Order: sequence, then C-alpha cells, then structure tokens
Amino acid sequence: MFALTQLFAQPSPGAADAPATDPAAADDGADATLGAAQGRAQAGADGSETVASSDGVAGDDTAMDAASTSDAIEGPIEPAPLRVTSSPSGATVYVDGLEVGTTPFEKVLPEGKRFVEVQKDGYVLQSRFVTIDPASAPEPIDVTLEEQASTFPYEPLGWAGVAVGAAALISGIALIAIDENPYKARCEGEDIDAMGRCRFQYNTLAGGVTGVILGAALVGGGAALLVLGRKRGGGKSTPRDTARANLRLGVSARGVSLSGQF
Repeated sequence: MFALTQLFAQPSPGAADAPATDPAAADDGADATLGAAQGRAQAGADGSETVASSDGVAGDDTAMDAASTSDAIEGPIEPAPLRVTSSPSGATVYVDGLEVGTTPFEKVLPEGKRFVEVQKDGYVLQSRFVTIDPASAPEPIDVTLEEQASTFPYEPLGWAGVAVGAAALISGIALIAIDENPYKARCEGEDIDAMGRCRFQYNTLAGGVTGVILGAALVGGGAALLVLGRKRGGGKSTPRDTARANLRLGVSARGVSLSGQF
C-alpha cells in the first residue's frame, strides 16, 4: 500500500523540464505591455502618428490633424496690389472718388469693380474701371497724360493783331508813298516857286515809317499767337501750324516795299 502511494506521488516524465511560473514576473510583463500601449496612444495624440485600433484601422484624428497642418502652412490667398504709373509722374490717384496717393502708386484695394482716376494740374484727366479679384493680379494701369488746352484767347488776340497790324502797314506805306508830294489843293499862284515846285508838300515820312514798323510787329505777333493757339488747342501740329511769319520791309528811291509769308 505504501509503495503504491509513492508511485502516484512521483512526477510524470517531462514535468520536471517545464519552467516554473513566477507570479511576480508575470505581473511585470503585463505592466510593460500596458505601458507600451499607453505610450503609443500618447504619441499619436501629440505627434500626429497613426494610432491603430485592435482591428488595424487608422484613427480619423490623424487625417484631421494633417489637414489642419496643411492649411496652416499654406495660409490664406493674399490679393495682388494694383499698380498705377503715369507720364509725367506725380499725378494724383483717385479710387471711387477718394484720393489714395500719387503715381507711381501701388496698393491692395478691396475686392470688386473700382473706378480709378489719374489727374495732374495742367493735364487732361484719365479714368478707367478695374476689377479687383483676389484669385488673379489686376492689370497695371499706365497712362500718358496730355496737356490741357489753355483758356487763354490766343486765336482772338492773334486775329486782332493781324488785322490791326495790316491796317497799320497799309497806312504806313501810304504815308511813305506821299511824302514830299505837293499838296495840290494849295498849289496855285504864289504857292508855286520859279522851279515849279509847290510850297506845300506832304511831310509824312516819319509817320509812315512808324506805321510800317508797328504794323509789322502786330502782324508778326498776331501770327505767332495763332500758331501757338492751334498747337495748344489741338495737341498736334500741322504744316500750317508750323508756318512762320516772315516780313521784309524795303525802302528805295522808288518807294517802300513790303513782302511777307504767313
């Protein structure tokens, strides 16, 4: 009976080879596994790493974090500035009736259709519409300012000068022509000397020369005013506009001659 009891009490073959299980070691392994899982979860929340669930599917938070990061890097689209230049520079720029600066001008304007004006004293106002779109740069504005037509009455004064000058010229030439001629109304009897010369003669040389000089100056000045007025009024010169007034006065024994070109 005792021998049978010892037989059942002996360990089975191979049981002695199995390693003994240490309860403390098992607890340490479980803690390590749990800590690694928590570390991976924390890294996913802070570093935008992919956190896989037990079935291997990536978390949605990762995609949202990546999209937010991309938007932050790119940022909003900045609209391009409007550039306005003029020749000559220094012109005042108005946008929708408000003064915003002088040329050369460069500034970002609010989105929409804008009315731009460029103005400078003594020059014709230039204006145009421009559309401001943040998606594309606005077309630059470059204007060449034209001189404003003067309000000075060049042509009326010019014609007046030519008319008065022509009258003075004609009068001066006539006075020179009759100088030292006998005054026939009083050339009778005792008024005629032995040589047959009348005692009363015209003495108009000085007045005639003065009239010719004054008339020539008025005609020349009037012609210059006409040419200048046409240039300033039309902006473009023509062969007629560029003509010059040339007057020539000649005095000889036969009389006085006047020639001119306009």
